[in-house]
Formats: sequence, C-alpha cells, structure tokens
Amino acid sequence: MLNHTSSLIDTGMIKKIDEFYWLPNQQLTEPRCFENQVNRNIEWVAEEEIELAILLIVKKSFTISIDQLNSEVSRRLGFNSTTVVKRIILDSIKKSVEKGVLQKSDEDIISYLGNIVLAVYPINQLVFLASKPLWQWIMMSLKKRYLIIC
Repeated sequence: MLNHTSSLIDTGMIKKIDEFYWLPNQQLTEPRCFENQVNRNIEWVAEEEIELAILLIVKKSFTISIDQLNSEVSRRLGFNSTTVVKRIILDSIKKSVEKGVLQKSDEDIISYLGNIVLAVYPINQLVFLASKPLWQWIMMSLKKRYLIIC
C-alpha cells in the first residue's frame, strides 16, 4: 500500500500535506461535519479544513471572541469542546492570525480583514469599490475623515 501511495505522489496523482492526502487541485469550499461518525478524532481533520471553518464563522460574524469562535468551530465540525479540540482549534486560529487572514485585538476579539470594502470617498463625492484590506481603508479613513460603509 505504501509503495502504491508513493508512486501516486511521484506521478502527481495525489499530493501529501502533513499527514493528509489531497488531489492536486483540490479546493475546500465547506468543512465536513463529523457529528454522526463513531470514533471521531479531531486530529484526523486536516488543518486546512479547521482553518476554513474558522474563516467561514468569522466572516459571518465579522468579529467574535476567541472562546466563542472555538465553540462555534467545534460545533460546526461536529465535535464536543474538549481540551484537545480547543487546543487544536486555538492553534489554527493563531496560525490564521499569523498568516494575516484574521486579526486579533488585545481583548481576544477575532475579526476578518477582508479584501473588499465599499467606501464613500470623501463623504458624498465618490462611491467606489476598492480592493484593499479592510484595516488599510479604516486607517486611511480615520486620517482623512472619510466614511467607510461596510
């Protein structure tokens, strides 16, 4: 079995990331829910899938506390919120913050930085759709007294 798997990797039929096997162009769109499976183990869930669940929940909430996010991700993936589950999800939250996908405030509030923001620029003069991270527009707007509409 191992030789066959190695040959599939060598030929590009599958790729291995950490301990998980993926199709070469596989894209996750929804995390799986493991609620009805027997002998579930969060360590059998790919980090990319946990990070996707985190991102989808934060996008929907816009801002959320780390504790609440941890509970929501556990629920979304179908796991009870045990110490091990919380630790793994917290590690994924930290990685998403380090990658710059999410932002963490001093009060442990997580927010999505986003890529698109609708702004009135300057107030009542021009409306446009900008492709910049949200925090850049907020900082620019605060300095120049623009109005941001989200």
